[in-house]
Amino acid sequence: MFDWKQTREWNDFIWYWYSNIVMLVPMTLLFFYKLLRPIDYDLMRKPDFKVRSKFGDWSLTTMVSYCLFYYVLDSGIRIITANFNTPCDLVMLFHHLISLVYLPTIIFCRHWTWFTLGPAMVHAYLIAFPDVKFFNYVYITIIILFHFGLYQKPFTNLKEFHRMKTGILWIESVCVCFWLFDCNNCLVNCVP
Repeated sequence: MFDWKQTREWNDFIWYWYSNIVMLVPMTLLFFYKLLRPIDYDLMRKPDFKVRSKFGDWSLTTMVSYCLFYYVLDSGIRIITANFNTPCDLVMLFHHLISLVYLPTIIFCRHWTWFTLGPAMVHAYLIAFPDVKFFNYVYITIIILFHFGLYQKPFTNLKEFHRMKTGILWIESVCVCFWLFDCNNCLVNCVP
């Protein structure tokens, strides 16, 4: 019989270290780079805008794409094992399923803005430092800034950002549930 619990533990272990080693520092540096040196966003309105900087946007897309694999595997294991002992287990499943629906829109967009990068960056901090509650407040703040950014010109008029507007509402709903049920950011078997 296949050991789903062991598979989930390995999946969480890899996700924890991947978030710490591959994502944390590069995403933080790229976030501040994009915040302090934004492109001319009016260029994005042009249909021929295809610029994805190899340094920034391409590397972010490559780095963050792994989370789709993690979410598929984790969600599948949660459903197969019906491991819903607490409301937090169900909320985590919803978080991953909603992310699977809407994250590709962000991951594969033509340009990562500072506000689209922000939630992914802070999410890496939540994984790396699950007991630091301060990051929960930073996360909800950056989610709100993300939401606000989607309604600013030129983004509000760009097709690729329309789908993100719906997705962020679902993500915000899940964040509220995490807080209502006092869920922690720790994976199943927290890595010290």
